[in-house]
Amino acid sequence: MSVIIKNINKKYGDFVAVNDISFQVKEGEFLALLGPSGSGKTTLLRIIAGLELPDTGEIYLEGIDAQNKPVRERKIGFVFQHFALFKHLSVFDNIAFGLRLKRPKLTKQEIYLRVDNLLKLVHLAGVGGKYPSELSGGQRQRVALARVLAIEPKYMLLDEPFGALDSKVRKELRRWLKKLHDTIGLTTIFVTHDQEEAIEIADRIAILNDGKLVQLATPLELWESPANVFVYDFLGNYNIFKGYEIEDGKLLFSKPSSQAHMTQVYSRPYEIGIERTPSDPRFFQQATLTLINKAGPLIKLEFEGKEETFYLAEIEKSILETMNFKIGEELWLKPLRYCQFKKSTVLSE
Repeated sequence: MSVIIKNINKKYGDFVAVNDISFQVKEGEFLALLGPSGSGKTTLLRIIAGLELPDTGEIYLEGIDAQNKPVRERKIGFVFQHFALFKHLSVFDNIAFGLRLKRPKLTKQEIYLRVDNLLKLVHLAGVGGKYPSELSGGQRQRVALARVLAIEPKYMLLDEPFGALDSKVRKELRRWLKKLHDTIGLTTIFVTHDQEEAIEIADRIAILNDGKLVQLATPLELWESPANVFVYDFLGNYNIFKGYEIEDGKLLFSKPSSQAHMTQVYSRPYEIGIERTPSDPRFFQQATLTLINKAGPLIKLEFEGKEETFYLAEIEKSILETMNFKIGEELWLKPLRYCQFKKSTVLSE
């Protein structure tokens, strides 16, 4: 069941929350809406659910214009950041709540079997008799997901469902959610501001900024071919190198001729080469090593260059052991791989 979004606009006074957004979510797809706070992610999600009305634009569900469809007829399950469970009801009764309102009415046996199957699906078999206060945050969010799945929606919308959980639980739950989606194949739209989260679980990612759709692509496409500096910046740390015309895929730091034009490229910390004595200084930038951080799987290095420029590099521990870099040492850096957005391309040495 696909979702088609056409030219959606939404303003609150003078603030433009969603600015002429159009795209399609494929049937059975897991799509992430990713962007900074205030980029329009949640507003767009609420418009799809029918909880907000757009100023202009159209939403198509199953190929039918949903503009005049009330929330209850859109067959959408909505999971919020805060679990919104009924504290006075058991886990079983929380999940069964929507089932008891279904028409035609389900028998007690039908309700029991469906809840029991859902508890197994979300890996909570045996906790039906407990109350929300007796569960961990991760378990409560699984109950919230089971309650949504109980009503058999055709679409599932999740608004930062793991935002209130700690980092370790978030990682466990997002892996579980991906497996759950692959099992049930429900068309899913997931709002997050966590880049790692989106890259790990989404089939495609729609990146929003200032209410506009900046790029829609697979995680690999976004990483390999970002549309612009904003996308590149939002996906992780980077360095800026300023040099001259690209020569055979290399950036020159010494002006080759009076006609050469300065350019600017972007490179990730793990794409930096470091040498003590460069074979050709034209392709290297000199900088002073100011920090060595050995915590984590990679060694993180910070450098200060000329005119208050700063660089970050990440290297294997074995390289540090071999090279034995020291704080205060003058070293030579060059980007081994970089993006140059003037030409909208990614180049490698």
